[in-house]
Amino acid sequence: MAKFTDAKFTEVPGGYYDLTIGDDGDIEKVDSFDTAILLSLFGSDRRASPTEVPEAPRRRGWIGDIGKPVEMGSKLWLTYQARLTVSTVNIVRDYTSQALAWFTELGYLKSVSVNCVRDIDRSEIVAEIELIRLDDSVESRNYVIWNNTGRAQ
Repeated sequence: MAKFTDAKFTEVPGGYYDLTIGDDGDIEKVDSFDTAILLSLFGSDRRASPTEVPEAPRRRGWIGDIGKPVEMGSKLWLTYQARLTVSTVNIVRDYTSQALAWFTELGYLKSVSVNCVRDIDRSEIVAEIELIRLDDSVESRNYVIWNNTGRAQ
């Protein structure tokens, strides 16, 4: 049974976050998945396939994924110029699920489920994420995944 420990971040002025350093000089840790979720969704771009982006230099991706058992990051970047349609919501849901699949593949969570909701008034797609931990406890998170300006929040 895999144990997961996340780095603790603290909000600093200006709406930014910084790693929290303990008195011993080490990064503080928390029993949470928040930082790992944010990095999985927004911190790294997963490489697009040749059918998604024909030109190899434009497929993005992270070189650290080569030879790894699971890929990190998301393909959400492929949707940043899309229109706010039901199809886009479904694609965003699939990319979000794909980006978070490693939590279950590596045994850190029993399951991760994603539902995406289109908010037409705000021109946003919000992901409702449910995490089921190994002890069967359930946690929920909501993230604005996409908005009409073409940048994730």
